[in-house]
Amino acid sequence: MSVNKNKKIDILKRDNYICQYCGKNLIFEELEKIHLDHFISKNLGGLSEKENLKTSCEKCNCSKNYKDIEEWRLELINKINERIEFLNYYGIDIEKITNYKFYFENYGKL
Repeated sequence: MSVNKNKKIDILKRDNYICQYCGKNLIFEELEKIHLDHFISKNLGGLSEKENLKTSCEKCNCSKNYKDIEEWRLELINKINERIEFLNYYGIDIEKITNYKFYFENYGKL
């Protein structure tokens, strides 16, 4: 992604150096290790504009990859529910989830 350093810093400040997906605080990370994610992926027509870029940890950015947010949300719900099924099998009674909210949906800005 071709975002200059000043633009990246502006986005990081806007997002308080917090991954907008999982809520991880990235303030002490090296600038080069902090990712900016295209909220609307480039392959879906998203642009490299500030409004479409979100601060992201490496793990979230790599997991989301090119997916749209709803496709990724469903993938995460399915992964969590697979783990819940495993725990249920061993007698740990946990209810499956039907929804997943990202950090920006609870605390951040879209």
